[in-house]
Amino acid sequence: MKNLSTLLLEANAVKSELYKKVTDDVEQSLKRDKFFRNSLEEGKKKIETLQEKYIKVETLMRELTSCEAYASSLRAPLEELFELKKKLNYYKWWSTILTLSDDIQKVVEPKNIAFGSEHNALTGSLQSLQHFCNLLKLLQESNCTILRAFCQARLRFCLSKVHSKLLAELNGLFQLINWPSADVMGSPHIQSVLPQLVSLLHFGHHLYKSMGPAELEWLNESDPPADIHMLSPEGMVVRLLFVPVFKRFRFHFSGDHQTNRVDKPEWFMTFVVNILEKQRVFLNTALQSIFSDASAERVMSLAAAWLINECVKPKLKEELETYLSDLSLFRHAIAETLSFDQELAGSLRPYEVPLCVDVFCEDLAVFEKWIQLEQEATMSFYERCWNKKNKFDSNFEDLHEDGKVLDFASTFLSLLKSISERYLLLRNEERKLAFIKHVQMKILDRFLTDAEQILFGVAKDNGARFSQIQEFETFCKLISSLTFIRRAIWDWSNDLVYIDLHEALKTLAPRPPPSGAGSVFEGVVEKFEELEERGAQLVVDGVVETFCQDLEGYSRQRWVLVGPQGLALPVLSESLSGPFSVLGQQLLSTRSILPAALFETVWIKVAGSISLELLRRVVLTNYFNPNGCQRFCNDMKVTFEIFSNFSPYPERYLPEIADVCKIMTASQEQLEKIKTLESPSLQEDNKEVSDLLQNLNIHTLPLPTVVDLVSRLI
Repeated sequence: MKNLSTLLLEANAVKSELYKKVTDDVEQSLKRDKFFRNSLEEGKKKIETLQEKYIKVETLMRELTSCEAYASSLRAPLEELFELKKKLNYYKWWSTILTLSDDIQKVVEPKNIAFGSEHNALTGSLQSLQHFCNLLKLLQESNCTILRAFCQARLRFCLSKVHSKLLAELNGLFQLINWPSADVMGSPHIQSVLPQLVSLLHFGHHLYKSMGPAELEWLNESDPPADIHMLSPEGMVVRLLFVPVFKRFRFHFSGDHQTNRVDKPEWFMTFVVNILEKQRVFLNTALQSIFSDASAERVMSLAAAWLINECVKPKLKEELETYLSDLSLFRHAIAETLSFDQELAGSLRPYEVPLCVDVFCEDLAVFEKWIQLEQEATMSFYERCWNKKNKFDSNFEDLHEDGKVLDFASTFLSLLKSISERYLLLRNEERKLAFIKHVQMKILDRFLTDAEQILFGVAKDNGARFSQIQEFETFCKLISSLTFIRRAIWDWSNDLVYIDLHEALKTLAPRPPPSGAGSVFEGVVEKFEELEERGAQLVVDGVVETFCQDLEGYSRQRWVLVGPQGLALPVLSESLSGPFSVLGQQLLSTRSILPAALFETVWIKVAGSISLELLRRVVLTNYFNPNGCQRFCNDMKVTFEIFSNFSPYPERYLPEIADVCKIMTASQEQLEKIKTLESPSLQEDNKEVSDLLQNLNIHTLPLPTVVDLVSRLI
């Protein structure tokens, strides 16, 4: 029974599970059936919607088919309508162009009121021209070539009419004030004419500003400017003012007029300079009101630029072939052109004006011929100066605070500066470098070569001995000239202009200069320094050699036989008066000629060498009794006095002789102590030795020399 109860419970559990499962399956089936029914309903609705749209499309197709024939019948009238519209627009453009042209012509007709007295007429013509230019800009974007060509032609015609009227009005005013023949500001009509003139120039400025480059070129086709930059509105206004000047220039400097002489380029350049100088007030008054933000110098630079580009440079180009056929003419033309450029560049700073000398730089063959002439002229001038017999005997000129310089050196430096003034005007870096290399460097190398031949020729012929003081002074004067020229070139090499040229050389030269060089003159300065140092050493050698040659009698003197101490001793030994006299004269001459820094180097070396020579030739080759020691010390006092002219402590620069005098005047006890130092076991670093030498204040002579000297004292 117990097992049966268990089986019944399990059977009920299985029954409940099966019932739940069947119930779930039935619910799922009902849901799926409902979903299928909903989907079916939606499908039916979509089919019905598509059928309705299909019916509408069929209806539209039938309607379009019926309208196609009607549309085909309208195509031809529509095309005619579009064509009529194009023609209407075309005739509107055409009418607008003709209307603007007629309006402008009415303003500029002679019977109408003058420009200078009626601003409304000016404004109307200017506005019409501006409208004209705008129309042309719009037509540039269209494909209507006929209309564009017509607009261009009418605009060109109107511009020429307005411009001619403007020139006519200006010409009438110019005649009233007699521009440019007389002093315009002194004319009795200037007060009434000037406001009208300024008004006309203002109109011209606004007119040119409203035009593009093409329109400006149209106005100048018959007489185009030499420089394209003059086609700016500012340049065109300046041109208006200078039309009479241009006519006067052509009248005087063309054709068979007596003023048109190829050998007198300075005449037409002077004409231009006079216009700028004498009419400066008038030009500033007339133009500065237009260029309100420009200074007077800026206004004059614009005026100068026009005169140079339109008058001077074309005239130079016209005569260039004639100049090239005659070297004297070519040289004269270049000189006058450079003078003209320098004068204008100096008066119109800081504004740059075109350079007329560019005419001689544009063509390489012409420039090379110019360089050749410069080489010949500078070399000829240099040779005339160098070959003068008394080139180093002339007076000094006080050119700087550090010594005096021969006028030969100042003349040579003036030659270098004149060369610099020529090429520094140029604005082409390559041309500047060519001038430096082929003209300035050539003359510097020639001077260095000639100076070296003189310096070392004298040394070779005389064996570093100067027989006459005049010869010695000539030698020193040349060294002083080297120093002065070297310092001037060094100042140039630090100038920003030459530093920039050095940078340009790095890009132009096939082999750039070394990175350590800072200027185009760096190598030349080094050559000068080297020659200067060698020359200074020759001066030292010459002074010392002359002194040693004259010292022979003094060195052979019998110092051990000098009379007893009770006798009076002369101030200076007779055999030493000659050498000291020559030495003092040479040192004083050197100081008066050489720069202070170089002289200081020279006299210090001379003092050191003489100190060694006196020790070697006199002291260490003789024996001295007490009276001989006293006489030698008296003589050396004179030596110290000679060098005391250059230093308050001459003993510092003759250290060996100073030590000798200290030993000769030492006490007997000190001398005996020194004699005890002859033992080879004692060295200079021995404390006993160093203390003894310190007590005697001996700092230069080595211990063996001190011992040797003491042994010669009897």
